[in-house]
Amino acid sequence: MNGIDISNNQEGLTLYDMDFDFCIVKATDGTRFVDWTFKNFLSVALQKTQLVGFYHFANNPERG
Repeated sequence: MNGIDISNNQEGLTLYDMDFDFCIVKATDGTRFVDWTFKNFLSVALQKTQLVGFYHFANNPERG
C-alpha cells in the first residue's frame, strides 16, 4: 500500500493529482493548535474514497 502523511507543511498540495491508497492527516498539535488544512485534506481524501486516518501531535509543554 502507498500512503502519505500530510499536514499544514504540505499546504497547497493537490491530493486530486496524487496516487495513494491511504493518508494520515495531522489534526492538532499541542493544546492550542488546530491544523487549518485538516478539513480540506480530509474532505478530498474521502472524495477520492481513500482510507483516511488522522493524528494529534503531542508536545511536552516543559520542553517548549
